[in-house]
Amino acid sequence: MLRNRVSRSSRAICVIVMFLLTTYWSVSLDAQTLPTAQQVLSNSLTAMGGQIHWSQVSDATLSGTCAIYTDQTDTQSAPFQWTVEQNMFRYQYGLPGQITATVSGNGSPAVYNASGTQWLTQETAALMLPYHLPGLVVYALLNDPSYQASIVGNDNLQGESTIHLHAYRIIANAHEAGSEQDWWFDSSSYLPVQVIYNTPGQGVQSYIQITDSLSSWSVDNGNLIIPHQINQVMLGMLNLQNCTATSLSINIQPQSSIFNAL
Repeated sequence: MLRNRVSRSSRAICVIVMFLLTTYWSVSLDAQTLPTAQQVLSNSLTAMGGQIHWSQVSDATLSGTCAIYTDQTDTQSAPFQWTVEQNMFRYQYGLPGQITATVSGNGSPAVYNASGTQWLTQETAALMLPYHLPGLVVYALLNDPSYQASIVGNDNLQGESTIHLHAYRIIANAHEAGSEQDWWFDSSSYLPVQVIYNTPGQGVQSYIQITDSLSSWSVDNGNLIIPHQINQVMLGMLNLQNCTATSLSINIQPQSSIFNAL
């Protein structure tokens, strides 16, 4: 009887030890095989055309068409034109006479349309990064010391093997509110598959969470690789915005007046 008890106890101890060793080596192996945040960002930028080519982009205008689905049946399709130049931006969408534009305003950021103008704070306007051109944002994450990035882990995203990276910005030694970004990069190609970020809402430090799914990657302007399909969902809203990019113009030096609220 005592021998059986000892035998059972020994077997139980062995099982526990084997479980702990398996878990330890599994975790250690995962930690060893996961690349660093810098490696992921560098590999991704290389996959999108390379750091040298993205560093030479001083301004960019992406044009195309967006279809907005307000429910399963209603759709509205209209052209978009998104222009960025360093920290200035103009994101406009809509048919002539129905255009809504979000602009940096040369210091007075705003959203405006035929119904009126909503002024934004400088803090929220700073969040309006050109996520439709991931190469520009990844370049900033890799080279701007105010950004902090870390690897969350491996994720299965809609059947795709991805690497999940989290980033945010530090301003005056503090975490900048609303600056959080979550990226999912394809584990093989390192092209971004999805990014979640914040855009200005109504009121001070009010944000709307946006999810962009990026696909149909191809070369534009000789060396830059960009997504030509951008599907966008706003958290808590029924709107689904499917945007198809048709042209990209870079380094055209747009007039500064286009960034103002009209």
